[in-house]
Amino acid sequence: MWGNGEGAQGGCETCPKLENYLIEDCIFRRNNQCGEGTAYYNGGTKLLFTDNLVIDGLISYDNYGVGLWLDFGHESFTVQNCTIFGNHANGYSAGGSNPQIAGIAMEGNPGPGVLRNNTLYRNGTCAFTLYESKDVIIEDNLFYENGYNENDWVAYLRCYVTADNGRYPTHDITLRNNRYTGTLLKNCWGNEQYNILDDNNTVISEFTGPLPHIDYTTSPSPQLLDFVEEETTIEDALAGATPGDNVTIPVFGRKAIVEEGGLWVTEVYDLDCRYVKLTMDEGARNAVENSITNYAIATPTGLDMKLTLKEEYRVEAVIGDAVLAAANDRASRSSFSIVRDGAGYSLSVPFQGRHSLRVVDTRGRTVLWRRGHGSMTYRLDAGRLPPGMLLCRVYSARGCRTGRMHIH
Repeated sequence: MWGNGEGAQGGCETCPKLENYLIEDCIFRRNNQCGEGTAYYNGGTKLLFTDNLVIDGLISYDNYGVGLWLDFGHESFTVQNCTIFGNHANGYSAGGSNPQIAGIAMEGNPGPGVLRNNTLYRNGTCAFTLYESKDVIIEDNLFYENGYNENDWVAYLRCYVTADNGRYPTHDITLRNNRYTGTLLKNCWGNEQYNILDDNNTVISEFTGPLPHIDYTTSPSPQLLDFVEEETTIEDALAGATPGDNVTIPVFGRKAIVEEGGLWVTEVYDLDCRYVKLTMDEGARNAVENSITNYAIATPTGLDMKLTLKEEYRVEAVIGDAVLAAANDRASRSSFSIVRDGAGYSLSVPFQGRHSLRVVDTRGRTVLWRRGHGSMTYRLDAGRLPPGMLLCRVYSARGCRTGRMHIH
């Protein structure tokens, strides 16, 4: 979601409770360009009244206002593996006490909530605000130079509770194993908070990746258009490539590296919501871990790999001598893919060696027959095929694989 006039405005009467809500691997950028007030309603997005909300892998930047706003009534929420940077506005609301440009804003939430393994850098006044909320754990995050032009605050706390405003006292907040610059806790106006735990948080001085510069201004215009190279995409890098090709793709970040079947696996991504599953041996894993950040940055790193699978919503590749042999063996045994392609279909055959393709109707009559060698992609014109369900059979030394097409 990007480039809209406003962020998500909200009010109690217009926000029914959302249950089991997931936001995963999305991008919020340059929202609220109409410049609506950032102190109460607008920013990158605003969510209210959820139960079991999970936000995983969000990238939010260059919005006019808060990068992610969790405002009122959130129970059992989790924000993890997100990157939020370069969000900007005018600094403070009237009175000079409430930041308007937090990376994440939380207000009026009963919890429990978790912020884990997120990276927030160079956002307006602070990394996050925590107003009238309780039972929140904030752990294993990186907070770098948020509010660097002002006070460099990480957490801005407030507890403003009266007999009739329906808010929660701010209490039972744990900040644990975070790395940060500046001042960790800033207590805002209001009643006294309690049970605020500062546990094993570490001040740092270094950051990997280019850092944006933002200005505090009432102008909602984007500030990072010339800074973020989002138009460099994996989609363009893979245009014309087929499984088996060696490719170089632009990578802006990666997910965690995990062990899987004796090899190492991660997903690398661009700023166009394209992800590539990457399988590596030990040597490649060390190289990727050292060269690709586990958060999004503004400029890409070119990463060489061998493409093993290319579908519309799924791309896989491998790096490393040991894993290439295993990938070739898996490709020879894997099924082929069928993808709708304009007025026809694309059939990608990843097999090694000779193979034949036979398309038959439901009565077993052959309507198309091709032969090939090695990894190939066949493009079939639907206008030249009979209507109804067709079976696509690929024969190789490993046996027969079957898929289906529906011709209308």
